[in-house]
Amino acid sequence: HSMGGRNAMAFAAMFPERIAQLVVEDMGPEKRENAHLYYEGLLGSIPTPFASRTTAKNFFENEFALRVKTKENPKVLSQFLYANLEEKADGSLDWRFSAAGIILSVKDGRTQDRWSDIPKITAPTLIIRGAESTEFSKESYNKMLEINPLFEGIEIPNAGHWVHSEQPEEFLAAIKRFT
Repeated sequence: HSMGGRNAMAFAAMFPERIAQLVVEDMGPEKRENAHLYYEGLLGSIPTPFASRTTAKNFFENEFALRVKTKENPKVLSQFLYANLEEKADGSLDWRFSAAGIILSVKDGRTQDRWSDIPKITAPTLIIRGAESTEFSKESYNKMLEINPLFEGIEIPNAGHWVHSEQPEEFLAAIKRFT
């Protein structure tokens, strides 16, 4: 999913002999040089660390959608972010990941397009796109399917970038049909 899907496609292009099948959820090979700015704003607007689990839960359930500008479904994104908090030694809650690392990964990972990787992927590949996605355009989705005949695609209705969270049954059914 997302940057993980981009990384998986790059790996599959570099080491095709190591991949039997690949599933990529809502990510394409196009570049977006300013993509990291979204994540800087998003993560920067969340008041971490939180003093307690109760404070964090209250923020994500009641304030997140009002205070944080997001291009994804705020409910799904708030649940994901809340699940990625961990308790620290002092009892506070902070990210279990490096926020700076996420931003740098997106910045470095999206500065160039990876279209040249698509024909190099030799494993059967399922490309899943949320039909309402603002991250993965229909044009990029269609172009990927045209470039590589080993690619199969499915667009899942009523889902944006977080297909697995927004339409979990349809997402799992698509993967089961593919594998």
